[in-house]
Amino acid sequence: MRKVVIASVGFAWDRVARSIGRVGVGEGDVVLLFNSIPQAPPAVEAMKRLRGWLAETYPGVVFEDYWLDPRAGFEEDVAFIRRRVEAYAPCRAFFLAVGGFRWLALAVSYAAFAAYTVGAIRKIRVEGLELELEEDAQSRDVIRQMFPTQESRVIRIPVLTKLADIDYEDLQILEKISSGIKRAKQLSKELGIPRATMQRKLVQLVKKNLISYERRGRSYLYTPTQLAKMLL
Repeated sequence: MRKVVIASVGFAWDRVARSIGRVGVGEGDVVLLFNSIPQAPPAVEAMKRLRGWLAETYPGVVFEDYWLDPRAGFEEDVAFIRRRVEAYAPCRAFFLAVGGFRWLALAVSYAAFAAYTVGAIRKIRVEGLELELEEDAQSRDVIRQMFPTQESRVIRIPVLTKLADIDYEDLQILEKISSGIKRAKQLSKELGIPRATMQRKLVQLVKKNLISYERRGRSYLYTPTQLAKMLL
């Protein structure tokens, strides 16, 4: 099964390269690089260096790079990362939150949790999540004195957690609601699920904080929450 490596980049291309090297990639594997708007010159240079290094070191590896915009909304950026991984399913996914702004590293981390949540449904096996201690101009020397080797600054998250308890039918319902089908009667008809079963499912999804609702006349309109949007 192919590997998909997902990495947040920032300014330090060599840090990301070392992380990819620790995972190890080969022909047919995929590397997805994510950086943050605005496209500051050091970040642009880091992405360029990484593309060159990947092409030279791993010629059989597919690589893509993306610039995420925090103004799009955190849940949308998380979903975008997760969807890019799903494009290569079935796969084994390795998430490296090793560079970039804090929000970007968090987005990669939450994408790991989101992929883990729907992994059995979308055929993704999340193999790991790595974080790296941050270094800025003020703290770099202190950090290096405290943690003198690169490896010691790497934190491997030993246990991943699901963002929600969800099954295939739940995901189908959420996708339909997201597409604009917001009433229980319509959902039941579209998915071929008995009305009573659908109502029970909707109540459960509300309790899981995956949908919200408002009353319209004699029925309710359902809307996906921010949590659900990370999974869609």
